[in-house]
Formats: sequence, structure tokens, C-alpha cells
Amino acid sequence: MRAIDSIAHGMSLSQVLRDDQRDIDYNDFYRWIKKDPTRKQLFDEAQELRTEFMAGEIIEIADAEDSIEDVNRSKLKIDTRKWLMGAHNRKKYGATTSIEMTGGISITDALSAARARIVEAEVIDVEVKE
Repeated sequence: MRAIDSIAHGMSLSQVLRDDQRDIDYNDFYRWIKKDPTRKQLFDEAQELRTEFMAGEIIEIADAEDSIEDVNRSKLKIDTRKWLMGAHNRKKYGATTSIEMTGGISITDALSAARARIVEAEVIDVEVKE
């Protein structure tokens, strides 16, 4: 639970495991998380909470007094955090796509057209040779 709490406070899982004295394998830890639905939910929530921490980091990185050489590095840091935020908190930070549709769709017309195609496909011209 200490690991989950650390993740909620901004640490990555690899950082948490690296700092732990027990030398826990990443895959073993993740399998342990997935075995218990409650633990998995807490882990997912911790990752979601970490996105708020990352949002604060993005502001700090963007507002930093960078030299010209640091700008690309800052952009990489921001883009990485934005990607993780979208992956771990899709409801709030995930990429959204909206489709605007005008007009309407007639389900009865679509069904009639589909039935017509089925009927046409069933008509077979068979010629018997003797």
C-alpha cells in the first residue's frame, strides 16, 4: 500500500520499486496488483491521482527559465507527461475526437436496401447440362 500511496503522490512505479529495500521485481509486483480487484482499483486510482501531480509539473516546466538548449528537453518532458496523463486518466485528460453529423439516417431504408442485396444474392442462374 505504501507503493500505491507513493504513486498517487507523483512517483512512477519504477521509482517506487527502485527505492524499496526489498528488491521487488516489476513484473512480480504488477502480477500481485492484478490478483486482487480491490488492489488493482486502488492502483488505477493512484495512477489517476498522479495525473494531477503531473499537471502541476507541466506548469513548472513550461514556466521555467530555460536556455535555448533546454527548450527541446522541456517539450519532451511536457509531451511525455501529457501522454501519461491521457493514458492514466482518460476521462479528464484523454484525447477526444468529436464527429459532427448533419442530416439523418433512416434505419428502415437501410434495412430495405440490405434485404434487396440479400434477395439479389440468392438469385442464381443455373444451367443443367446433360
